[in-house]
Amino acid sequence: GGLFTPDTGMVGLSRGGANVANAEDIVGGLYYNPAGLFQLDGLHIEGGVVLMRSDTAFERSGGDGGEDLGQFNVDSDGAIVPGSEFEPFPTTRSDPHFRPIPEAGVAFGFDKPDITVALGLYAPMAPTQRFDPYGAGRYRLLEQELIQGAITLGVSWKMADWFALGVGLQLLILHLEESFTASADLIATRSEAEVNPENPDWDITATFSATQVRPHFNIGALFMPLPWLRAGVTFSPPYELEGTGEAELSGTLGREFFSNPGISDTLQFGDEPIHVSAKDDDITI
Repeated sequence: GGLFTPDTGMVGLSRGGANVANAEDIVGGLYYNPAGLFQLDGLHIEGGVVLMRSDTAFERSGGDGGEDLGQFNVDSDGAIVPGSEFEPFPTTRSDPHFRPIPEAGVAFGFDKPDITVALGLYAPMAPTQRFDPYGAGRYRLLEQELIQGAITLGVSWKMADWFALGVGLQLLILHLEESFTASADLIATRSEAEVNPENPDWDITATFSATQVRPHFNIGALFMPLPWLRAGVTFSPPYELEGTGEAELSGTLGREFFSNPGISDTLQFGDEPIHVSAKDDDITI
């Protein structure tokens, strides 16, 4: 299913998402097809946790003739590896982590008319990624955490023996935090023959976070022409994270660079490292 696994709920996940034509559990009904909730008669209480483990890796081109030809590798402490400017970058791998994905719900089904009302909480599988702060992918991503949750009220009505209709009203909760590194070594003095080392001494860390709470909905229908044949259809409009939050920049530039008298004498910035710090409390993502 990739990094952004679309299946939600233990039943839906075990069926590979093929739950639209059945959806006989609370979370499955609320998420996949609210029309299926009519199958719950009387009082039902459900709950559970999916434990997800995420491990991501990628290889950045460069060093060996790719787009970043001439970039040095750095070790786990951020020190330049001599002679590595023509070697491939090592594999960038995230720190493995476990994340609990909760679900819970309560429903009550009436007999006449055949109507079921359900209230539930579920969280689609969302990623957490953390990479080496000195790794080859630090200019792409250092850390990312996406939290999603939905509180949903659903109603299903079996209008006939062969047809049921349902609707769900959701309150979506979305939170995103992300950090990455930018390089400020463009202000460093170097000869034209010298390669850009991606020296961590010139790294500035940028972070931002944003949160949004928004309403949403889905509707569904279930057709049951024969006891052994069902067809389900459901519609949920797409949504985007358009959150407000804050952003920060921080870093101390050129520790080793400024401490070298032979180089610092040629600078216009003095002989002390440059401290970079900035914050914006009003950003939109």
